[in-house]
Amino acid sequence: MKNRLAYIAVSLFLIGVLVGCDHTEYKIRSEKVKGEQISYKTKRIADNQMWEGRENVAQSGKYGIKAYYKYVKEKYVNEVLENSSEVSPQEPDRPADKIIKKPVDEIIKYGTKKGYPRGYTWEIRDGAAKVDIQVKKIFIQDELIKVNLHADNHPDSCDYMFTENRSYLDNIGLYYRYDSGDFVGGTEYSVLALSLPTVHSKTLGLNILRAGQSADLKVISEFHNSDIMPKNYFLDFQGKRISLEKFWAGSFNQEKSDIASQIKRVKESGEKGHATGYIWNVQTGSAVFNYNLNVQILDVHINKNNELALNLKIKNLTDTNGNYGNNESIREETGRFALEYSESLSPINLSLMAAGGSYKTVNPGEEGEFTAVMPDVKSINPKDYILIFRGMTDSDAFSLSISLERFWNGNFNIKQSQKNS
Repeated sequence: MKNRLAYIAVSLFLIGVLVGCDHTEYKIRSEKVKGEQISYKTKRIADNQMWEGRENVAQSGKYGIKAYYKYVKEKYVNEVLENSSEVSPQEPDRPADKIIKKPVDEIIKYGTKKGYPRGYTWEIRDGAAKVDIQVKKIFIQDELIKVNLHADNHPDSCDYMFTENRSYLDNIGLYYRYDSGDFVGGTEYSVLALSLPTVHSKTLGLNILRAGQSADLKVISEFHNSDIMPKNYFLDFQGKRISLEKFWAGSFNQEKSDIASQIKRVKESGEKGHATGYIWNVQTGSAVFNYNLNVQILDVHINKNNELALNLKIKNLTDTNGNYGNNESIREETGRFALEYSESLSPINLSLMAAGGSYKTVNPGEEGEFTAVMPDVKSINPKDYILIFRGMTDSDAFSLSISLERFWNGNFNIKQSQKNS
């Protein structure tokens, strides 16, 4: 009995001790400080079943969310908060940040399937005209559409003249028509470009396609309405029109200009071009404006500023009969000369400067040397450039043109300080 009473007494004592003590507990609480948007990645995947130049979004991208946290240590006594203090994050239980929503990649599929010629021949038969035209290549370069053609003129056909001054009826035009049926410029067809020859004559820049001959031609147009498909582009030859869709399957090919690699190749090979010595006689005349000039190019090179630099010699001739060269002087500020990259649509006026950068006038019977530059070189080949002389008659303006290939043999020279890019 005594032992039992002693056990009860000790138990009661211990219970009293426990009841009389405070209960302390520590807790760590997380608190979101801020949220941050996570950008998604864009992945481009080639699709050889899609035409080159086209692309579509196969999977839309979605942003993710990252949350940043701070942590607070709290002390509770008998379940009552007594104090708190911030503690440092500690992996893995207390991460400083956490991705609560993963981003979803955007997936874009782009076409790599090349367009190709169908082999179609446009047979033009109209009176004396018997011409067959094929399209060999269509591509987009420098924001322009370029169409390479081959023309066969039959032996019993007539002669045709093509010229880079774009004023002859024989030139081939490239036109664009909207799907709605509306035409560019509000007319039935609106000319965007005319054909440029690959071969030039000695004076007027004419390429004559004679009966029984063949020729390669190039038609250049603005890249209109961001349309890379042939359906709405039309060739026009003397009023006869045909869609490029007849000649070409798929989208237009994509090509980039690569002047840097051209310059590098010429520098590494040590190739040197040189002047041919050719003299271009520019002869025009009227009651008001008369010109009789001998134009020679002494040097052509690409300078350190990636400009095409020309050194020209101009002789202003006199004529004892009084027909030409008696009243017009050549002044560099008149803008008589221009240079055009043949695969563009914009001639660049040449500012002719005499030695030392001074102005100079070449009067009849005199000659002078000038320098001129063309910015933004796209080719080192002289056949890709056309020198233009702009003249004037009593009633109208006109232009004469000639390929630089007549004046220069080989690629343009590169100044040693010229960079490769």
